[in-house]
Amino acid sequence: MYFAELASLFDELSAYPSRLKKTDIIAGFLTRASEDVIEIVCTFLTGRIFPAWDTRDIGVAGKTVVKVIADISGKSNDEVVESYRDTGNLGITTERLLGKKVAMRLAAFEEDLTVVELYHQFEEMAATTGKGSTQKKQRMLASLLSRATPREAYYVVSLAMRNLLIGSKEGVTEDAVAQSFGVPSDAVRRAWMLTNDIGLVAKKIGRASCRERV
Repeated sequence: MYFAELASLFDELSAYPSRLKKTDIIAGFLTRASEDVIEIVCTFLTGRIFPAWDTRDIGVAGKTVVKVIADISGKSNDEVVESYRDTGNLGITTERLLGKKVAMRLAAFEEDLTVVELYHQFEEMAATTGKGSTQKKQRMLASLLSRATPREAYYVVSLAMRNLLIGSKEGVTEDAVAQSFGVPSDAVRRAWMLTNDIGLVAKKIGRASCRERV
């Protein structure tokens, strides 16, 4: 699945304040999602990169994002900071400044960013520690943003900064998983409470649902 598809889902969710509408939208999306991405998608929907029990942190600070945006957009650090002061949101600043770039894709020869690739890059960032780790993470983030459209870049940064404002926390995602696979919401909620991992719950329920249909 290309990340553009997930970004479109995020946009759609942002457009509706209704919890029931969000649940319907997510449920419809999950019925079309393949098993290899459903776990990642459901975790991302809660605004997290990793499950709630997972203590990993990608360790990307705001100043790192500012430097990467400056490098890609051709703006100075001060100009990026000024935009951030205006928007109050690094994701919006990223979209705004990269949207003005004449040649957006620095890596145009590469394929579009996928959900799995994004997750693996986040995993690699979390595993990168020690001397020179900040510079390595800057390069990884720059590579991701260079392959993304401005709107996708907005969501990449929002996920990285734990600032995904789409209104689909665990409760909404739980209800959507239940609706998508035709299981009671209470069963999904109990499974989530036991595992603290809505992505894993969705994957297992989806797999069981597929076996029942065979």
